[in-house]
Formats: sequence, structure tokens, C-alpha cells
Amino acid sequence: MRSLRMPAKFSIIVVTLLIPLMMLLYLYVSRANAYIEFAENESTGVYYHEHVNPLMDAVLQHRGQALLRLLEVEDKTVTNEAASAIEKAFNGLDKVLTERDPFQLKPILSNAKEAWIDAEKTAYTETAQITAKYTKVNDALMEMRRQISEQSSLALDPDVDSYYLMVAATEKLPAMTSNLAPLRGLVAYVAAKPDQAETIRTRIAAFMALIKRDTAEAKDALSRVQKVNPEALKGIDQQVFERTDEYLKLIQNTIMGVEVSGQAKAIYNAGSEVIYAN
Repeated sequence: MRSLRMPAKFSIIVVTLLIPLMMLLYLYVSRANAYIEFAENESTGVYYHEHVNPLMDAVLQHRGQALLRLLEVEDKTVTNEAASAIEKAFNGLDKVLTERDPFQLKPILSNAKEAWIDAEKTAYTETAQITAKYTKVNDALMEMRRQISEQSSLALDPDVDSYYLMVAATEKLPAMTSNLAPLRGLVAYVAAKPDQAETIRTRIAAFMALIKRDTAEAKDALSRVQKVNPEALKGIDQQVFERTDEYLKLIQNTIMGVEVSGQAKAIYNAGSEVIYAN
């Protein structure tokens, strides 16, 4: 070192100091880019969820009218509006996925379309057929939601409040709705045809048990959010849980007792209110 001239010594010192600084800068930029990529991926997931949600709502509407057709009280205007909404939603998803399909949703969408075509064209003679056909559509759409949540990292958010909020919004609450739809149909059918009660009550009890489980899990997820970040729950109407409990009590009192006392259209409408409040 003594034989080196001052400029050379300064150069060595500067390089020695810059190397760790450059490494720290590289690590910082890499981490920042990872956070940005994670946020962008989540944002893309929310975007795709926004395209699936209207489709699920329209399928539930159409499913309800299929049951009312069986009871000879169908509103054909509502049926046609629901069918148009479903076609529009499918076309919208097709367009979005043609432009970009980062979560490999095309095969699932194809399955959902096939199930929908089958459900729409079937001439139903009993509630079990409606449940079977529309459940296939709903299962495909729920699979699409799961794929979006997992592939977009929405289901892997490291923040406790965001993670459990996503769990409630994209898994537990939709699961409640998925089980409320066939339950609504079964209880309305029993109310219209009390002589069929004994053969259907077991299925009603099973769906009621599933809904109670879904409700408990959704409540648990939201309570965890409440503890960490109460502000995050401002946009969520938690009265849906009370409405669901009231609907289950209504079913217990009017359908599951010794005698059937509920009116088909009234109990169907009560179920619809709970579903669309979710």
C-alpha cells in the first residue's frame, strides 16, 4: 500500500465501500420489486374475481326460476334476464381470457360452459335434477374462484387481516351461498308438496348443517380481521349472518316439524333475500 500513489489508494477505498452498498441496494430493489409484483398479482386476481361474481349471481337466479317452473310459478321474464346475464358474463370472461390467461382458467371456463348448457336445456321433473345440474355449474365456478385466489396469491397474503378477509370473501361466504341455493329450492318444494316432505327432509338437514359450518367459519375469519384491523370490515354487512340464522329457524319451524306449514313462494323469497344479501 505504501508504494501506491494516493489516487490508487482512494480508488481501493471507494471500491471497498461501494461493494457492500451496491449489494444492499440490489437486495432492497429486489425486495421492492417482489412486493410490487405480489401487489400486481393480487390486483389481477381481484380483477378476475369481479368477472366471475356476476356470473355466479346470474346462475343462482336462473336456478331459482328452474325450481319455480317445477312448481308452475316461474317468472319467465326473470328467467330470460338471468340467461342473458349468464351469456354476457361468459362472453366477457372469454374476451378477458383470450387477451390474457395468467391463472390457466380457460379449461375451467369450458367446463362451466358445458355444465351451463346442459342445465339450461334440461326439462326438469324433480328437485334432485335441478340440484345435480346446477351444482355442476356452481362447482366449476367455485373451482375458478379457488384457482384465481391461489394463483394470484390472494389466498397467501402474509398480512393477517388481508388473508382472513380474502378467506371470508372468496371462500366462506360464497360457500354459504352455494349451499343456500339448493336449500331454498328444497324447502320451497316441500312447502308446495308436503306429501314429499319425508323423502326430502334428510337432504334439507344436510344442507342446513353445511350452512351452519360455513357461517361459523366465515364468522371466525372476520373475527380475526376485527382483532387486527377493524377498519377493514367497514364495507362488509355482517347482518347476513343474522339473516341466515333467521332463515334456518324459519325452515326448522315451518318445514322440519311434524307438519309443513310454510307457503312455497314466501319461503322461496325469504331464501332469495338471504342469498342476495350475501
